[in-house]
Amino acid sequence: MTDIANQYALAVYNYACELNKLTETVETIKAFHESLDMQSMKFFSHPKITKSEKKSVIDKTVEFSLVKHFLYVIIDNDRMNDLSDIYQALIERINEKNQILNVNVFTKEILSLQEKETLIKRLENKTKRQINIISIIDPTIISGFRLEYDGFVYDETINNKLSELTNTLLRN
Repeated sequence: MTDIANQYALAVYNYACELNKLTETVETIKAFHESLDMQSMKFFSHPKITKSEKKSVIDKTVEFSLVKHFLYVIIDNDRMNDLSDIYQALIERINEKNQILNVNVFTKEILSLQEKETLIKRLENKTKRQINIISIIDPTIISGFRLEYDGFVYDETINNKLSELTNTLLRN
C-alpha cells in the first residue's frame, strides 16, 4: 500500500467515524469501486475531460454526501487511479481496528468446512485475533497448504518439503 493511499484511507476513516457513518461509507465506496470498469477508469483518468465533468458523473451516481465529497477530493488531486489502493487501505485499517486478520490459505483443493473451522480456531488461539480465511486454489501444490498473513509465511506443502530435501542433498 502506498503512503498516499494510507493517507486518504485514514482521512476518510477518521471523518466517517466522527460522523458515525463508517459502515455506510465503506459500503458506498465498495459499490462505486466495484462498478468501475476499464472504460470508466479511462474516463476518470483522461486529462482532456475536465474535473467538473468528472464530478458531474459522481454527482449523478453517488448519493451519499460523505463519499461524494471524498471522491471530489480524489478527482481534484488526480488520484482516481489510486482508488483501489485507497479502498484496500481503508479495509485494512478497519480490520486492524477490529482485530481481524486476513489469512491467505493456498491449497490444491477447496478446504472442507471442518478443515476451515479447525484452522480458524488454531490461528485465533495463536494470534488472539479474529480470523478471516481467504482460500486460494493453487494447482501447482502437490499436497499440503501454505498460510500467508502479516508478512509471515508458513509453508507445509509437499512442494516446499521436496525443495528443502533437494537443497539438503545438494549441499551434502
